[in-house]
Amino acid sequence: MTAPTATDAPRPEVGRSRARKEDARLVTGRTTWTDNITMPGLLHLAILRSPTAHARIDRIDVAPALERPGVIAALTGRDLADEPGPMPCVWPVTEDIVMPDHPAFAVDEVRYAGEPVAVVVARGRYAAADALEAVEVDYTPLPPVLGLEAAPADDAPLVHAGKGTNRCYTWPLDTGNYAAQKARADVVLRRRYTQQRLIPNAVEPRAVIATPPTASNEYTLYSATQVPHVARVILSVVTGIPEQRLRVIAPDVGGGFGSKLQVYGEEAVALALARKLGRPAKWTESRSEGSRAPTEGNLVSGTMADHLVPAAPDLPDFVTDRTETPATSDALGVKGVGEAGTIASTPAVVNAVVDALRPLGVRDVAMPCTPQRIWQAVTDARAKEAKT
Repeated sequence: MTAPTATDAPRPEVGRSRARKEDARLVTGRTTWTDNITMPGLLHLAILRSPTAHARIDRIDVAPALERPGVIAALTGRDLADEPGPMPCVWPVTEDIVMPDHPAFAVDEVRYAGEPVAVVVARGRYAAADALEAVEVDYTPLPPVLGLEAAPADDAPLVHAGKGTNRCYTWPLDTGNYAAQKARADVVLRRRYTQQRLIPNAVEPRAVIATPPTASNEYTLYSATQVPHVARVILSVVTGIPEQRLRVIAPDVGGGFGSKLQVYGEEAVALALARKLGRPAKWTESRSEGSRAPTEGNLVSGTMADHLVPAAPDLPDFVTDRTETPATSDALGVKGVGEAGTIASTPAVVNAVVDALRPLGVRDVAMPCTPQRIWQAVTDARAKEAKT
């Protein structure tokens, strides 16, 4: 065995391109996304969603949709109330957590804009989508809750009236003697952060294909999911399919940004319909659904007209400015926090820490931004100042 040479020393990663193994097939289309998969007898699902944030469902009539060309079936939340079962909460944070039922489709009441209320099954994707306009729904609007701070108020409308409260849980975190630490601190920074609404908007929308049972009563679910193993467990619970008879496959997934870390009712409904109809069932999320239906940032209005980009004459005069504070201590000119567009609170807090320490000569803090590293940054800045 030869002794290591200087060339075996680790090379820095920053500023150096890495060899990529999968890019060629992805950017040239030589790969398999869930929506690319097709099967004999494939049926397509289109989902009708609530246009309002809170309302009572007075009537749903799917009969007119059944008369549309290519339509095989049309079902409401009440038709699907027993199969699949309600989606469970997989993390009971506290013992007294309030967990209302979460059906895959709304039955009597909708509680957010974009909540599913009916599904149309057709031989083609566009036939199913076109038939949605024939479904008739009567709603009685109910007062919505439009913010986290408004929800706990005594006079706030209740999202789940049967629970008697909008509070889900209170999770106390013991972080030591805050008052004593605050009294000893050289700098105390108090700021209020308001986060904008978040739409993950991955390149590939959510998509799912469920196969009907085989002769040995086995199912396969293809899903653009980030958690196939979790999906297998949860979907087994809500559909009653034994876990050992359910296979969940995640093909290449075109991004997720957290929106595909959950198990959704659409996956459970696809499995239920494949079993009920005896044919494979596919659902692919549309772009408009992608801004209304995923877990992050649901709309309080069901019309995208409220969110149209204004034309130039509609804009007031304004001046743009940068909100970040570039660092000069590394080649990238950043403070070490990634995914600023999807996890906004982290860089905001780190920027606030660095800005607060600037009078002490600190220009950046090594990540992770621990108290020890903050104190070390202050110590180094003071030592540097003393030398000059």
